[in-house]
Amino acid sequence: MKILKVNIQRSYIMLLGIVTLLLLGTYYSYALFTVRSEEKKAIQIVTGSLYSKLSDNSNKIAMYASSRITPNSKKTFLIQPNEEKTVELKIENINNRPAKFNLYYQASTLKDVAVGYLENSEVPLKEGFVIEKDSQKDFKIRIYNQGTEPVEISFGSDVGLENKPLNFREDAYVIESYQPIDGPAIKELLDKANKISQYEENTEKELYSLKMSLQNQEDEKEEIVDYRYIGNHPNNHVLFQNEQYRIVGIFETKDEYGTSQKRIKLVKESPLKTSRYQEEDKNSYDESLIKALLEDEFYKNLDENSKNLIAKVEWNVADLKDGTVSNLYQQERIKEGNSTYLYNISLLYPSDYLYSYALNFNQNCFKENKLCNNGWLEEMIQGSSFLLSYNTKANNEYTAVSITFNKNLDFLSSLLEEREVYPSFYLKSNVKVTGDGTEESPYQFSI
Repeated sequence: MKILKVNIQRSYIMLLGIVTLLLLGTYYSYALFTVRSEEKKAIQIVTGSLYSKLSDNSNKIAMYASSRITPNSKKTFLIQPNEEKTVELKIENINNRPAKFNLYYQASTLKDVAVGYLENSEVPLKEGFVIEKDSQKDFKIRIYNQGTEPVEISFGSDVGLENKPLNFREDAYVIESYQPIDGPAIKELLDKANKISQYEENTEKELYSLKMSLQNQEDEKEEIVDYRYIGNHPNNHVLFQNEQYRIVGIFETKDEYGTSQKRIKLVKESPLKTSRYQEEDKNSYDESLIKALLEDEFYKNLDENSKNLIAKVEWNVADLKDGTVSNLYQQERIKEGNSTYLYNISLLYPSDYLYSYALNFNQNCFKENKLCNNGWLEEMIQGSSFLLSYNTKANNEYTAVSITFNKNLDFLSSLLEEREVYPSFYLKSNVKVTGDGTEESPYQFSI
């Protein structure tokens, strides 16, 4: 009995110890859980309440907290084959404090696809950028799908504390500067063309490769390559909205977003009409009768498919002096001293006319007219026509430049004189082409 009593006492003590340990374990577990829970809540208070508001130019909004991802956290675009699309994205800081954001994209494929921010856009840095409270940043992004299948491109934005690193997603791509890709029509024309570096007698004339060294805005030399159709019978015929046009050449031009890339330039084969340059004898192309005529009587009457082929680009109205054609070309390309406008439609440049001759690449066509012959534009323009430029007279007045009836370039004595108007424009860089450029099978462009 004594032994049994001792065993019962031991068992009771052991049971009491076990219960005590269980109670202590439960207490500490609960305490640890409570602390971690509070820590998690504290973290959520610090970062989970920060939001990124991402919208595009259609004002569809995607919002999400930095601590979670929802199906609406991205902006997705379906880009069709050969489609070029410019999207304007906006990230707004709707928080009550400054925050750090980033902008990324994800793609179903990157084969034959170009994505990048444009020249006049904010730069979406990989490491992120701080946006102040109640402020925003705007991004202009261009997407070009040169492939044969649709591509899905999604843009998203993460957000975090302004003084903390913002990790970039492993499944996303950094948005870098847009690198243009030559469109299918440009590739095909350059492949077909007999690119010659100098005129050769009795050679079938096609595209002339013109390498120029120009001064840029920073007064540095900038090498560019343009291509022009030369001679009297090049295969540059085009059927555009059931009317005859000609290809002037392929040129580096800047569009409304500041992106410079090669584009095909056309000119109408017959004049739109005859007109004065201006109602009063003063020069301002942007306010001229010519500009109004081109926009109101020509461009507005094109069908939507034709308008969709035309690019809005920079045109320079240059103050031209006498000189070689290469000097004139240089004057047309620089911005200093010129007026630069964004137009869909305008006029030929003087250099377009002069470079269409096969013998004048280094000659002065103003002073030695005998060297200026065999040009397809000379044959096409039977009367006299305005060109996109002006000249400063000695009394600081301006006058327009035109092709005269005897095929020279000259400065008008009065802007009230009438001349023929030949519309000219650039095509979008992603156009496709059929035909071979002959009169029997002219080129036709589409997207």
